[in-house]
Amino acid sequence: MFNSLTFIFILLSFIALISGTKKYSQNQFSNVAYLVLFVTLFVIAGSRYGDRDYFNYVDAFIEAPEWSEKSITMEFGYRYLGLLLKRIGFSVRDFFLFYSFLSVGIMFLFIRKLSPFIFVSVLIYFSHVYIYRDMLQIRAALSIGLAMFSIPYIEKRNFVKTFSILLFCNFFHFVSAFFIIVYFLYPYINSKRVIYTILLGCVFGMLLNESFFEYILTLFDIRLLRLYIQDESYYYDLGLLNPVLIKHIIILIPILYNYDFFKRKVKYFEVYLTSYVMACFFLSAFSSFAIIAARIATLFSNVEHILLPSLMLLNKYRILTLILIITYSFIAFYAKWEEIKEVKLIFDLF
Repeated sequence: MFNSLTFIFILLSFIALISGTKKYSQNQFSNVAYLVLFVTLFVIAGSRYGDRDYFNYVDAFIEAPEWSEKSITMEFGYRYLGLLLKRIGFSVRDFFLFYSFLSVGIMFLFIRKLSPFIFVSVLIYFSHVYIYRDMLQIRAALSIGLAMFSIPYIEKRNFVKTFSILLFCNFFHFVSAFFIIVYFLYPYINSKRVIYTILLGCVFGMLLNESFFEYILTLFDIRLLRLYIQDESYYYDLGLLNPVLIKHIIILIPILYNYDFFKRKVKYFEVYLTSYVMACFFLSAFSSFAIIAARIATLFSNVEHILLPSLMLLNKYRILTLILIITYSFIAFYAKWEEIKEVKLIFDLF
């Protein structure tokens, strides 16, 4: 898997470098390249096997419809999609491929529709979330991707459609429920309130320490909270000013400095900004409980695939920004290697 993923990263970096020198324009080559990248990524994601979550997903598929207590905790939509596909003759491998087709396809559609530099966005997506989310946390991958389709309705202030989309997302993973926060906060966003929100998150981060969550557990026996606290791989301190939060703040600096420019040039900019600021808030406010901070922040920071390439619209700094994005993607890609080294591809068997 190391060789195939590394090759894809190098290829994506090269395509992003070439295509990023001018604003994306649709042509036959870019359409074919985009399609090939999509097929490659969804096939690789659907071919993973051998990690802890993989066997949980396999068990849930095999047990359907008589799920065990462990499998029943998985969301309704995920379980019954597996049951439906099982009854029409899908194998476990077919199911994984179909699921990755949906999750990767939705992200490619989101990027194609809204990014000013689609291949740069794909590079960020691949290096930052694809490996950890679309290959491992597949329920969250589909749910978060679907949640992005609520963005136009958030801007239009259409609560019914926003709520309906997020409700559907929750059939696959509960984390998307938090995206409703963006709907309520979006009308009030401005550069000053961005700063205040991040500072408020830091204040909460100092108050919501490990003792607080353990005390909550003594008051309310919340099963999921108890399972997370008992698992050291989930329950640890990120640090109030953790590297991911610092990276988010660095990205926000040029965005806020050129607030009016991006508001004019980037469609749904203020919705993206609201979402990204909420990622900063949760990363700081829940920094002492890694799994909560990371799971919720990854939902809100999904707009980074559009926001970060949008910095390249500042023509004066386009090449410099592109080089920095590729460098950031390189760091993000290799920083996750230790977390995914247990994951294998079905191709490894041959």
